[in-house]
Amino acid sequence: MEDAAAIRRRIQIAFASVPRPAVEDIAPHRCDECDELRDAFAPYAAEELPIEVLNRHVFDLPLLSSRAKHYYLRAWLYAALDKESWNYVDAATTNIDSNERFDPPGGYSNTQWEAILAWLDYLESAEEIVTKESVSVTAARVRRRGEA
Repeated sequence: MEDAAAIRRRIQIAFASVPRPAVEDIAPHRCDECDELRDAFAPYAAEELPIEVLNRHVFDLPLLSSRAKHYYLRAWLYAALDKESWNYVDAATTNIDSNERFDPPGGYSNTQWEAILAWLDYLESAEEIVTKESVSVTAARVRRRGEA
């Protein structure tokens, strides 16, 4: 089983070629909540997103456009690995499982799905995780996606 550092590198490599979305493409529509999210994320590359910013928007992953989600998803995955909060696990697994806005141009590559699956497998093996069932369900669905 890979450790957290290896999973992080795998995610980093898998998502390295994903282009940063244009500012206006971070959130798909205009409203106070989406405008705040857009303004908060726009100055930062996914690898540089401060944890304070991410903490304010931990449950806002569904508000991102498909391009922005493809680009910024790794921030949620990293935060879960860094054990910032299990809210990141819940937010990411719920959104991955819902498949909401997981349709960026070109889609997710097999390498990206494999990195997400490695992340899920790592979390599934973690002793302190409180949401093992949701992680297991999401992992099973990601595996089936790869078989289709």
